Amino acid sequence: MCERDRGRYRVVSVGVSGMTATVAAATSAADGRRALLAKERAALVRLGWFTTALVFAPWVTYRWTRRTVCVRAYEVYGTAMLATESGRATCAGMFAIVTVNVVLLAYVAFALSLDRGDSEKKED
Repeated sequence: MCERDRGRYRVVSVGVSGMTATVAAATSAADGRRALLAKERAALVRLGWFTTALVFAPWVTYRWTRRTVCVRAYEVYGTAMLATESGRATCAGMFAIVTVNVVLLAYVAFALSLDRGDSEKKED
């Protein structure tokens, strides 16, 4: 019986019939690395989606609010700030800031929910 340490897993070989045990140990270590890489890849994909949302959601909110909501608010309430284009831009900017905070809050909530799910799996 011969044991050798190769990186993150131990390779154990026992005679001629032990070749299957060596292959099995190497295969299970490779599967573990693939599972870890899959988790990392999934985390990067989620981060990419939230980054995209962080870029485009405020931009779309700004453009839409400046064209519709701020104009309608001026018509209904007659606020002097919304009478000028710069006032409408300021109003739309405030809505865009709220949108950024909503996206960041959603990211934190999503990350915490995943963390709870991982801790529940470890307890089982």
